[in-house]
Amino acid sequence: MNIVPNIESEIKKNWVLIVLLLFSTGFFFYQHNANLSWDFSVYVSNAKYWAGVGEYFEILRPPLAPLMILILSPFGWFASEYIYILIVSSIFLYSTIKLADCSKVNRELLYFFSLSPYVLFYGFITGQNFFLLLCWNSSLSLCLKTSGILGCCWRSPRLQGIHY
Repeated sequence: MNIVPNIESEIKKNWVLIVLLLFSTGFFFYQHNANLSWDFSVYVSNAKYWAGVGEYFEILRPPLAPLMILILSPFGWFASEYIYILIVSSIFLYSTIKLADCSKVNRELLYFFSLSPYVLFYGFITGQNFFLLLCWNSSLSLCLKTSGILGCCWRSPRLQGIHY
């Protein structure tokens, strides 16, 4: 079984999504490198505190981002921030594809419009906004898949609790 032709055909079939992913992730990397974000720095500080190497901790922060950064910390604290951005950006693409499939919308168009200027400029400034959007996409696609639009109105707010 030859896997390489399958990968090549998938790349040719989804080249628009790949270009959008590379563009948005590259922009998030640039933005993270160029701007100092207090919120994102606090998530890293919370992860360092949990690892026993930090001295600053804010208790009112959502724990999922610091936990992911802590899990990635064996790669180094600097690299773990960028790996976190790469993973969240990739999972956002996956959740958008799942949402597009459930709602029978064009994948490329939904992902393109999901990357609005607001999302691009404020997605990782605070560290959690993009992750919240990812959780929203995932819970919405799960609701649409399991119970249709009426079930979404009831379940979606409860599923959003995984973010906090």
